[in-house]
Amino acid sequence: MPETRSRSSTNIITNEELDLMITEAVEAALQKTKEFFPKKIAEMQKVCDEQQLQIDKLKEQVESNNDVNSNCKQDIRNLTISINNLEQYSRRSNIRINGLAVKGNGECKEAVCAFIRSNLKNKDGSVLEVNERDIDVAHPLPSSPTSTSTNSKST
Repeated sequence: MPETRSRSSTNIITNEELDLMITEAVEAALQKTKEFFPKKIAEMQKVCDEQQLQIDKLKEQVESNNDVNSNCKQDIRNLTISINNLEQYSRRSNIRINGLAVKGNGECKEAVCAFIRSNLKNKDGSVLEVNERDIDVAHPLPSSPTSTSTNSKST
């Protein structure tokens, strides 16, 4: 029996030994934690830095695209004004008469002159004299598809 006691007494851990084991385990865990977290933080910082660079590049692209967009909008405004001015300028010299019938293969200038003489008057009430020489060009405009279809239905 005494051997059993001595064998069991060798397996017993004292409080000091237990405290030492716990202290060593905690210190080892702390050391691993101290090594692990700075590495993870460095990795995350690297990813954040890369993403910030990417964000900065995208911001520059957006600003550049906004500048191009603004320039395009201004160009469109300028072109719209130019087109409107050109249309107004061309209207100064042109008139459009709707419903004027040109018989057969007749001369449009003759028909326009006759129409003006019969329907337009000067400020004093006298007949407005127009010659074919006063008209640069006269030509019929093609009729719209809706008016053609309307005419064919009514015939």
